[in-house]
Amino acid sequence: ISHGLIEGTVELKPDRRNPIPADPHEFRAGGFARFTYDTKEKSVHISAPDLQTEFGQLSNLRVDITPNEKTELLVDLQSTLKESAFLDKYSTFYINLPLAQWKLSGGNGSANLHLEKIKGHFFITSDLLLRDFYSCGEKISALKGHIQTEKEITTGVFNFYDKDLQGEAQLRLNSKADAYTIRFDDLRGESKKLLNILEIDLDLQGRARGNFTYSDNSENPGPMLTGTFQADNLRFYGFEFEKTRGSLTHKQSSDRNDCKGKR
Repeated sequence: ISHGLIEGTVELKPDRRNPIPADPHEFRAGGFARFTYDTKEKSVHISAPDLQTEFGQLSNLRVDITPNEKTELLVDLQSTLKESAFLDKYSTFYINLPLAQWKLSGGNGSANLHLEKIKGHFFITSDLLLRDFYSCGEKISALKGHIQTEKEITTGVFNFYDKDLQGEAQLRLNSKADAYTIRFDDLRGESKKLLNILEIDLDLQGRARGNFTYSDNSENPGPMLTGTFQADNLRFYGFEFEKTRGSLTHKQSSDRNDCKGKR
């Protein structure tokens, strides 16, 4: 303690007796963090060079809490990912990006984040790289994405690669309206794999290429998949189609399944 500054180091220790927290949203980290509290400005500065979390290593963490400044909160961090299954609570909290529905598991990669809170609103940018992970039980070799949040709107562009599925996904999420849209552009690969990842119960099989939109909102709950496609060979509820171009509309939790095509 000196000249109105309180400085110290704290050690974070996860409860080893409880490897799985009772609260699934509880953050679990281990390591040392240094802090400085300015009693006059009521500001807090935190730095941690190396923290261990459920998803991997958190490095170069910096947190500035400055209530009297235009930027009330600033967070910078880099991380090395070793397990994607625990990313949801962190991505939901920090970048307004829920991942629970995609049921991620395994994999490795990296992520970084820059967060600012200005006049009560959050402005966030983040980059994500995942390799050799699973989504809803389906293997994906690599995913690379850039995410940005301004106030209640989160947008993102993701490129994903696998021998059975490749393409680009563009995300738009409105947390205030509880609505999101994912647009898949130039999607190529096994149609059943995409449907499994989206957890859509539709008996469509075969390699196809097309553009699709996946959306959901609180006013009309239940995901909807719409799009256009072309394929050399498709099987739709047991019916075989060759050299097909068509459109698809599917509303989850309803009896509506429309698939129109031309040979």
